[in-house]
Amino acid sequence: MKSYKILPLLALGAMTLAGCQEDPVLPPVVVPEAPMLSQVNSKILDVKTQYWDNEKNYIKEIGLTSEGEHVIVKGRVTGVDVSGNIFKYLYIQDETAALGFSIDASSLADSYKLGQELVVDLTEMNIGKWNTELLVGKPEWYEAGQVWESGRMELATFQEHVELNGLPGNDGVEPTVLEMGDIINATSAEDLIKYGHMLVTFEDVTIDGAGQPFVNSAIPLNSNAYYHTITDSKGAKMYLPVSSYADFAYEAVPTGRGNVTGILCYKYLGINRQSQWALYLVDFDGLSGFDGAAEEPGTGDDPSTGNDNGTKESPYTVEQVITLGNPGSEAWVKGYIVGFYDYNNNSSLVNSASGASNSNLALAADPNETDKEKTVAVQLPIGALRSELNLLDHPENLGKELAICGKLEAYFGLPGVKNGTEAIFDGKSIGGAADVPAGETSTFEKVTEITSGGVYAFWANNKIGAAFSADKNYGYLTVTDCTPATDGTITASNTANGFTFTLTADGWTIQNPDGRYLMMTGTFNSINLSASLDTSDSGFFWSINVDSNGQATITNLAMNKTMQYDPSYNSYGWYSDERGVKPTLFKSK
Repeated sequence: MKSYKILPLLALGAMTLAGCQEDPVLPPVVVPEAPMLSQVNSKILDVKTQYWDNEKNYIKEIGLTSEGEHVIVKGRVTGVDVSGNIFKYLYIQDETAALGFSIDASSLADSYKLGQELVVDLTEMNIGKWNTELLVGKPEWYEAGQVWESGRMELATFQEHVELNGLPGNDGVEPTVLEMGDIINATSAEDLIKYGHMLVTFEDVTIDGAGQPFVNSAIPLNSNAYYHTITDSKGAKMYLPVSSYADFAYEAVPTGRGNVTGILCYKYLGINRQSQWALYLVDFDGLSGFDGAAEEPGTGDDPSTGNDNGTKESPYTVEQVITLGNPGSEAWVKGYIVGFYDYNNNSSLVNSASGASNSNLALAADPNETDKEKTVAVQLPIGALRSELNLLDHPENLGKELAICGKLEAYFGLPGVKNGTEAIFDGKSIGGAADVPAGETSTFEKVTEITSGGVYAFWANNKIGAAFSADKNYGYLTVTDCTPATDGTITASNTANGFTFTLTADGWTIQNPDGRYLMMTGTFNSINLSASLDTSDSGFFWSINVDSNGQATITNLAMNKTMQYDPSYNSYGWYSDERGVKPTLFKSK
C-alpha cells in the first residue's frame, strides 16, 4: 500500500504524447500566479483565534486587519472531494493551522486539487460554527435553536475570494504525527483552534472490520457513513467515518497494524449525537504500512508505565488511564481521592469535601494533586459505591486510596471510570451497581414539591419511566407497567426507574441512574445523554413545576419542550405542543 503523499499534478499532455512521436510538440504548461500573493498578511491560526467563540452555533463576518487591510491568507489544499469521502468541504493548511470551508458544490477537486496553494481574501466572508465545528460558510438560520450558524456558501462566493498560485505540490503540508490518546481529550478552545481540520497521521493502529469491505453491515451506519473505529497500541480509540459514496467504499479494510492519515475534525457526530474528534480519510492512500498481522491491540500489559494490566490484582494507575484515552473497556483503576468536580463552576476540580457532589470523585496519582488534567473522573452510580464513597456524606474519605472497577469512558471531558461495579476501600470490598439488580425494589411516594438531590420516578397512566440503558446515548423514555398500592405509593427501583434532580444556578439538571445528564439539542423530541455537564449549554437545564396533585411540568430551557407521556407510542417524549399526559412525580424513600 502506498504511503500517503500529496502529489504534484503532472501535465496530462506530456504523459499522453511521450512515446507517440519522435519530437512531440508539448503544449505549454500554464502556471497560475495569484495577484494577491504579495498581499498575504495573516496566518490561519491568528484568524481562527480572533473569530473563535465558545458557542456551539454562531456566525461572524470577517472584517479588516487592525491596519485597515483585507485579511489575506494562503495555504495548501489538504482535503477535498477527490475520493468522495469528503463532500462539500475543502480544507487548506499553512504552517500554523488548518481552515475548513463549507461549500455547496460537488467536484471541487476538479478545480482545487490536493496540494494546490490557494490565496484567500477572507474579508467579507463569514466564519462560525455549525454545531461545534468551525467553518467558513454563510449565515444560516437555525430555527430550533433560534440562532444563526455557519451553513454552506455558494461556489461563486468562494471563487470570488480565492486565487490559485503555482502548480499543486506538497510544500508545507506533510501530515503531523499525533498521539491519539493526547487528542481525544484535547477539547479546550486552544486545542480546537490548533488541531481542527489539521492533516494528521496516527501510527500503529488497527481498524475494525479488517478484511471486510468498508461498507459492512457489522459497522455502525449513520447518514450513509459507516463509523469504523481505529485503535492504537495503547487502546485509544477514534471514529473513522467512511462514506458509502467513497470510491474505496468496497475496498477491503486493511488488516494488522499500520498508519492512518486524514483530516482531524471536531464535530457533531450523528452516530451518537455527540461532538468529538473523528478522522476523515481524504482517499485510500491515507492507509499505509499495514502488516496483515492478527495481533489485537490493547491487550496484555499496559504499554506506558509498567506491568499493571487493569485487573483487580494489578489495577491501572491514574497515569495509565490518562494514556489509554477512554477505550471503553472495563478495568480496575487505583489512585487517591483528591476531590470532586463542581457542576456549577464549569466542572472544575475542587480539592475539598466542602459542598461536594455525591455522584462523582476525582482520582489522582498524588494525594495532593491540584491539576484537573492529571485526574481521572469517577462516576458514583446509585448503590453501595455512592453510599460509601461520596465526599458529601463522607468527607473523611478525602486523600484516601481507592481501587475501583468500571468502564474506561470519558466523564467531565476527562479520562473516566463509569458504571462502577466494585471497589476496594479502607481494606474492604464494596459492591456497586452490580449489587443492586434491576429487580430490587424500594418504595416511592407521590410528592407535590421537589428537593435538590432527590431521586424521582416518572409515572402516568399506570406506567413508569424506565431508565436509559448503558448502550443508549439518545432516545425516547420507554415505560413499564406500574400500579400504585392502596396507600398511594409505588414500588420501583432506584437503578431502573430513579432519576436524580439537582438544582443549580442555571436551572434543574436531571440525571439517569448511571449519572449521565438528560439534555436536548436540535429539532428532536427525544433526549440526548451526556457524561458531563456543559454549563454553557441551556439544553442541559430544565424548569420543573409540580402542582397540588403531583403532576409535573418539566420543560427544557433551550428547546422549550415539555415532557409528556404519549399513549399512542407508549413512551415519554418532549414536545412543544400538548399531545399527552404530563408525568406525576414519585420520590424514592
